[in-house]
Amino acid sequence: MFVKICGITNEDDALLAVAMGADAVGFIFAPSPRQVAASQVYDITRRLPPEILTVGVFRDEHPSRVIDTVHRAGLKAAQLHGHETPAQVAEVCAQIRWVIKVVVAGTTDARRAADFGTDLVMVEGPNPGSGKVFDWSLVDEVAEGPRLILAGGLNPDNVTEAVRAVRPWGVDVARPEGRAEGEGLHRASPRSRAAAPSRARRDALRLGGRRGVLMSLMAEPSASGRFGEFGGRFVPETLVPACMELEAAFTEAWADPTFRAELDHVLHTYAGRPSVLTQCHNLGQQLGIRLLLKREDLNHTGSHKINNVLGQALLAKRMGKRRLVAETGAGQHGVASATAAALLGMECKVYMGAVDVERQALNVFRMKLLGSEVEAVHSGSRTLKDAVNEAMRDWVATVETSHYCLGSVMGPHPYPWMVREFHRVLGDEAREQCIGLTGDVPDVAVACVGGGSNAIGLFSGLVDHRTRLVGVEPAGGAAVARAQPGVVHGMRSYLMQDEYGQVLEAHSISAGLDYPGVGPEHSHLASIGRAEYPNVTDAEVVEAFQLLSRSEGIIPALEPAHALAWIVRAAPDLRGQTVLMNLSGRGDKDVAQMMDVLKL
Repeated sequence: MFVKICGITNEDDALLAVAMGADAVGFIFAPSPRQVAASQVYDITRRLPPEILTVGVFRDEHPSRVIDTVHRAGLKAAQLHGHETPAQVAEVCAQIRWVIKVVVAGTTDARRAADFGTDLVMVEGPNPGSGKVFDWSLVDEVAEGPRLILAGGLNPDNVTEAVRAVRPWGVDVARPEGRAEGEGLHRASPRSRAAAPSRARRDALRLGGRRGVLMSLMAEPSASGRFGEFGGRFVPETLVPACMELEAAFTEAWADPTFRAELDHVLHTYAGRPSVLTQCHNLGQQLGIRLLLKREDLNHTGSHKINNVLGQALLAKRMGKRRLVAETGAGQHGVASATAAALLGMECKVYMGAVDVERQALNVFRMKLLGSEVEAVHSGSRTLKDAVNEAMRDWVATVETSHYCLGSVMGPHPYPWMVREFHRVLGDEAREQCIGLTGDVPDVAVACVGGGSNAIGLFSGLVDHRTRLVGVEPAGGAAVARAQPGVVHGMRSYLMQDEYGQVLEAHSISAGLDYPGVGPEHSHLASIGRAEYPNVTDAEVVEAFQLLSRSEGIIPALEPAHALAWIVRAAPDLRGQTVLMNLSGRGDKDVAQMMDVLKL
């Protein structure tokens, strides 16, 4: 549950609120005993963690003054506590990313709360700001649509009862009077959070057409690149400056509308976005579910990989790099990297395990045809893990002129975060397409997981909604199932390792999932219970590969066939549900291999 603590007047109070677990802190600019000045607030907010939502509270203030004060104080949101009209609120919304409109329970404004056009509505009693508890049953009259925050006299003694009665999306409480009361509220909050699922139709936070989700479960990592206990930057000293340079460059570029517009343009005109959503009527009827496929297989180069590669290649050119270095397993990322290099006039070298070179000969030819050099890696297991090792060695030696175009949400910070953001487009598209087709988000979202880039892209669009998230691993590479944290390729994550901490070899019929670890954000999502990671056998994958081909005329890559294999297995428990599967790649690359397996 979202928790906002209001009435902050000094740095100690703000830091105490953060320590108590607050998601947001409020500063009052309206006449009040706790009124503050913008210059005073600016000195406080710049010392707070970046994930904290800082809110300015105003009452009947002119929109231009609200906007100016928020910007001067370095705040992220405005809370409008007076008699503002929808037009005045809209003027503020046009300049400030997040706006909270306060309405009084039982009034016309409360019943028409959606008319204000804000993503968040706070409900107070008849005397807003008085700190008095009101009749919580009046909240039922508040219009559906915006997310609801409950306020009005909440304290450690009554917050749990209030949450159980109202089931709001969030609560707003006054600044605790001293550490003892603060610790009491902190103890009360977890119990209230566990008892308060979101109200129906209030689980989807829409930022008025703007990008992002307020306080998303998949927000930016910590300053050290951590998602909970996972992630980080475990690299040789020679690579630390390169990682820091990349982090700074990506942060700057991602905040630059020109860069975002250029990437959106090339994704649309070159990669073919948005990819379509296909309903599988035949297979869905057979399984007793509504099965939807997000068709990343129809992108240029045949997979989701192009989303990330175009983003990284444009970023590399912006940084003045002339050469791309990449690793690949199934060859899809290698082909995408070679394609982007050809498009942008860059050199490209792709490292690929010798085993994968043999079973993915078609993609090797495609990379060479596109003008890239392909080097077979004969060390170790001669698969994806070893290709990553060699690509990182190349990067160390050529860091001044080369950019390592890592193909998944793994590796040292900022790669897991950066690659996720480049793939977020597929999750956002899938969510909106599903709502457009069915009227709601899917009940279940399923994707295969090796490093986990296609899954993290899909999950990023649905993690803050009610959708069940399922990432399917190969049985021979089930890193999450083992739940043993370790360090590999510059990150801390769940790994396949022995009792001595040595990384074990992974196995999958799919070259793209032949990896002994998983991206750190997947480990985090698994550890907090937000996503689940079952695994399937090669035999189940072969059956699923044939099933989709014969029932829908769509030949999947072996990687997403893992996701379908789990859906087929779980179908009896999913009957009547809408299941969204990310078809992350097409099966052309696997046809020769499957000819030998199936002997048709």
